[in-house]
Amino acid sequence: MDTPCSTQPFSVIFTHVFQNGSREDSEVQSFVEHLSDWDETVHVYTEIRENVNLELRFRCEDQGAKCYMDGFDGLGDDRLLVDQESEENYLGCNAHVTLFRHSTSDNYYPYIPGLYSLRVETSDGRTFYTLVKVISNRLFDDQLATMRSDVEGKLKGVALDVIRKQHSPKSLVALRIDPVLFRQYQVLQHYFTDIYALVSDLAKKVRSSVAKEYQMQPAEMPAHVDVVSIQHRLKRPDTMNLVKSVQKRINYDLPENQMLKAILEKWNRLLHEFVACMDTTIKGLSTRKDYSFSISLPLERKRRLVEELKEYRGKAMRMSGALSLVKSSHWYREVSYKKALAVPTVMFVDVRYRKLYQIDQALQGDEIPVHTGLGQQWKRTDQLYEIWGWLQVVDVFGEMGSGEAGQRGSFEITSKPVAKDNMIQYRFGDISLHITYDGTIPSHPEATDKWTVPVYTTGTNNNPDVRMDLFLREIYIGTIMIDMKYRKRHALTDSMRQLTSYADNVRSPYIYGKKRWQKYRPVHQVLVLYPEKHGGIEVEELDGKSISLVPLTPAEDQTVFQETLKWLVAEMLLEADEEGIQ
Repeated sequence: MDTPCSTQPFSVIFTHVFQNGSREDSEVQSFVEHLSDWDETVHVYTEIRENVNLELRFRCEDQGAKCYMDGFDGLGDDRLLVDQESEENYLGCNAHVTLFRHSTSDNYYPYIPGLYSLRVETSDGRTFYTLVKVISNRLFDDQLATMRSDVEGKLKGVALDVIRKQHSPKSLVALRIDPVLFRQYQVLQHYFTDIYALVSDLAKKVRSSVAKEYQMQPAEMPAHVDVVSIQHRLKRPDTMNLVKSVQKRINYDLPENQMLKAILEKWNRLLHEFVACMDTTIKGLSTRKDYSFSISLPLERKRRLVEELKEYRGKAMRMSGALSLVKSSHWYREVSYKKALAVPTVMFVDVRYRKLYQIDQALQGDEIPVHTGLGQQWKRTDQLYEIWGWLQVVDVFGEMGSGEAGQRGSFEITSKPVAKDNMIQYRFGDISLHITYDGTIPSHPEATDKWTVPVYTTGTNNNPDVRMDLFLREIYIGTIMIDMKYRKRHALTDSMRQLTSYADNVRSPYIYGKKRWQKYRPVHQVLVLYPEKHGGIEVEELDGKSISLVPLTPAEDQTVFQETLKWLVAEMLLEADEEGIQ
């Protein structure tokens, strides 16, 4: 049922606070009493922008009303209260909370583009739902969808090896935790805001049918009759003193509910198994005598792992508790345990059943959803853009075909690419290209290594998103630094000190194999990749600096970016030739 906000004794208002101090209010306009009633053609999403300071106000006349929203659990705000039953954070009546703020001291995590559920529970037991849509400032919806799809599709093979080493949960490296069980836990955690909203809705309103049951009773008693009752009387005249009365009851034991129950029971068992695994592992780390866990782990590392595992355990317990809420529903006990031979059609018709079924299918897959298995970094659009940009760089050289000998910008892969730590190595005949993702540059020449980190820096900026080290005939001939900036073009100047440091302060004792290497600057060019949602492709070279601003946008033409990268490599080869390296 559609419930206009104006008819309710409460209001929910989002407020954007811009850098110039101006404020923009957006009041929620549509509520429904069940998420399954939400219709995009009728109801209006409340739109908020990513990476903009954001506040939420909840005004109401009902002092016992509560406002819940996806993402509240990640806020450390004392104005949020904790529900004693569900352990969810909520906002009390006539209160406000800061959802996001650009700050160096407060660790606010931005809402990423997508849909978020918000619900209001009143003291008389009613619940109202709405959906909030976070929109991207830098990309259109189709561009954002393309970027996410590209990352999911391309993140495999050596590229996946590199990303996993940079972003996978640290505890799995040292601990004996079943990776399949851990992956399944991560899938449930990733989708749990959806799961909780759907299960809460199903607990109150599940699919059912009307079943007819017939009972013989004395004719003088009030009875409900239908065609079957009349046919029985005509066929059995000997029972004139009896009536076959029809009784209607609600039947919940439908195939789709049987499958739903099986899914929820399976998830509960999985979470209980995961909690038991965490208990065993935490106990092993906390017991000095259990050397199978502690033999190679420093004390501080063990402490951090125990805290990490306790956090996982706590989340699993909360998820299990939330799933158990549906068991108290009157319909749940009436649904039998039956293994479905085929998936009921309704599982694809009802959006609630379909979503839960799709999550269960993801649970059986080989890969974790992109921004779950790779940690929190995947959730933020700027981090996703960073990964996507790195994949575009890798693709430029990974998809190269053969070209005429000596032709600029043309290479032929002569061996399969190799993943080594956070690096992918390509070989094109006498040319070697090492593409390092998220690598740290040392601050002393003694800490360099010719094949892995051939450069060091005298500055403070030492962590470019991508570093391309080029070798010709086993001789290091230079580097291209690349940084991804999920910002508007005019905001890139805020990073000029960092970019200039990459261009001017980096040195290498291996450049051209020269003894007097100090006079060379090994960074040939610094590229800044940024999204231009309206399709701009013009490269801007900064005067007097080896820095270029290059638009790189999902779902847009990338020819200029690709040719720029190939041309820079060709220039480096020409410069090496001038230095006598052939």
